[in-house]
Amino acid sequence: MFALPIPSFVYNDICINGTAFFNNSTTIASTDTLASFFWNFDNGSPFQTSLNGSSTYTQAGVYNIKLVVFTTQQCSDSIVQQLTIYDAPQAGFTVQDICLYDSAHFINSTQPPVYGTTDEFYWSFGDGSPVDSLQWDATHLYALPGTYTVSLVVQNAVLQCADTTYADVAVYAPPQAEFTFVNACLNDSVVFADQSQGNIVSYLWDYGDGSPLDSVINPLHAYGDTGIYNVWHIVSDTNNCVDSVRHNVQTYPLPVSAFTFNNVCLGMPNTFFDISTVSLPGVINQWTWHFGDATGVSTQQHPVHTYLSDGAYEVTLIVTTQHNCTDSLMQDVVVYPLPDPDFEAPPEGCALFCTPFTDLSTVTTGSIAAWQWVFGNGQTSAVQNPVMCFDNTTQTPVTYDVALTAYSDVGCEAVIEKPDYITVFPSPEAGFTLYPPKADLLEPLINFSDLSAFATAWRWDFGDNSGSSTEQNPAYSYQDTGWFIITQVVENTYHCFDTATGTVYIEPDWALYIPNGFTPNNDGLNDLFQVKGYGILEYEIYIFCRWGQLVFYSDDMNTVWDGTVKDGKSGKIVPQGVFAYKINFTTVTHRKYTRYGHVTVLGTEPY
Repeated sequence: MFALPIPSFVYNDICINGTAFFNNSTTIASTDTLASFFWNFDNGSPFQTSLNGSSTYTQAGVYNIKLVVFTTQQCSDSIVQQLTIYDAPQAGFTVQDICLYDSAHFINSTQPPVYGTTDEFYWSFGDGSPVDSLQWDATHLYALPGTYTVSLVVQNAVLQCADTTYADVAVYAPPQAEFTFVNACLNDSVVFADQSQGNIVSYLWDYGDGSPLDSVINPLHAYGDTGIYNVWHIVSDTNNCVDSVRHNVQTYPLPVSAFTFNNVCLGMPNTFFDISTVSLPGVINQWTWHFGDATGVSTQQHPVHTYLSDGAYEVTLIVTTQHNCTDSLMQDVVVYPLPDPDFEAPPEGCALFCTPFTDLSTVTTGSIAAWQWVFGNGQTSAVQNPVMCFDNTTQTPVTYDVALTAYSDVGCEAVIEKPDYITVFPSPEAGFTLYPPKADLLEPLINFSDLSAFATAWRWDFGDNSGSSTEQNPAYSYQDTGWFIITQVVENTYHCFDTATGTVYIEPDWALYIPNGFTPNNDGLNDLFQVKGYGILEYEIYIFCRWGQLVFYSDDMNTVWDGTVKDGKSGKIVPQGVFAYKINFTTVTHRKYTRYGHVTVLGTEPY
């Protein structure tokens, strides 16, 4: 019998895409020799008949490697051994382009091998920095902008089968944020001007006062309070790279314009007092006054200004701080008109000359509220329309100056003076005596003696509504009784008058006439009985027939008896005869008398 060969080979497991080498170690026990070999690599490659075999594997897996050995005696035997082809991890990572100063984040997406495990990994960031083998997901900060090729090498724990992947990461230069501004006064807008460099596509402003962010390129912003604000300007470019810058912006306090003044009368200077204020750090250093009358401006802090005409003026004060912050205040200033004083009065008269003065003063606005008169005779008055008396103790005319000061209801005053306005002529002095001071109607003649001085004409009124005279020393007989007031009016060459009065008493007298008969026959002749007289104050008459019966009574002297019976019964004509009467009367001397007598009635039927 022939001996069989003892097939055997040695080899090593390899990594994918590697070539496996098989070293034939077949033996045979006899003197027979090995004649041929057949290798089956289980990967679809052709059989090999060489002593030692080799084959390249492109897929990981476990392969059954078979060796068939033939001797020269055509005896054969085979052996099958398993070959493991290890695959490398599938290296992979993702990264986003970044902006300078931002870290690049590398997200490792390596897939583990089918056979074995991932053991090691190596990051190379392409900027010359050391290889990083510590981070699974790497983070790297680039110092300069540019495009960097980054590699990741990963290895299988078995045989160190490796895979490498590459990716480019762009590191963009960021924009350069910058802005300019001008500090502003409160309520004024701060003007921000963007000065950023780069391909800017968006702008953000944080004004530092809690207001919403703003996206305007060159914004305006008004702050609600004074102070210092941290303003951030944030810009981004077409690569979404962002830069920011911060500046301190200050808003300055506004001054508060204020001033005091007094309304004045025309012609009086008006002092304007500045009382404007400003909070720190503001300092008011400029004042501009407009007085409203087109007379220019003043830059004094407390100016004095005199208006040339009355009226209302709009006065404006503009105050400015060292930061050019301003405020203005307008107030109406009133310049009161002066009164236009005037008056009139009868300008001349005789002493004592008492004349009324009529105020004619006016004022364009308001009213005249007070008056002060100076009459030139040492007398004054505060009455609007006074009456003033002027004397002249000489025998020639005397003149007086009169001045009136008028005061308006706001205290403005003006004076008018009229020299020699009043002329007072001297007056005569009336006076007389009369004799006798008492008379009666029987001798009523009174003689008057002139005692006047400086008179050239006389006029007498004797007080009985009928008697008068122009003689210097007249005499007058009164026709009635009683008290009479005699008035003497004297006149001088200036037609000035004086008056003197006196009284005279004409005592009363009385008389009573009683007829002794009448004929009541209606023939129109002596038909009535009437008692007449004068100086009788009270009167009663009683008429009786011869038998003592009362046929007539009256208490009025003007009542007549017509001959009829007045007893209230018959009313017939009394018969012819003699009738007795009784008359009681009181005279003007207040003495009482009684008269008795008879009256004869004729022309009627006798008793």
